[in-house]
Amino acid sequence: MAVINLLEIPRDNSGHVLQLLTMLASDDDLQAFGAAFGQLQPGIRADLMALIAHHEADEWLADERSFGRLRLAQN
Repeated sequence: MAVINLLEIPRDNSGHVLQLLTMLASDDDLQAFGAAFGQLQPGIRADLMALIAHHEADEWLADERSFGRLRLAQN
């Protein structure tokens, strides 16, 4: 599963991957991300949420083009 790989790579690299997702994905893509997110095991979901929060806090996802786009997909 790709999310496991994302969680295992260095944080800086994972932030870059997540930023590319937010910048290149359509709204439909982000909805699909949210649907897939909802299917994750609770521990993996929590780890991914923590990773996204880390990168939104003055990291790769902090800029206005990326901030909140994945959080919205989680709802």
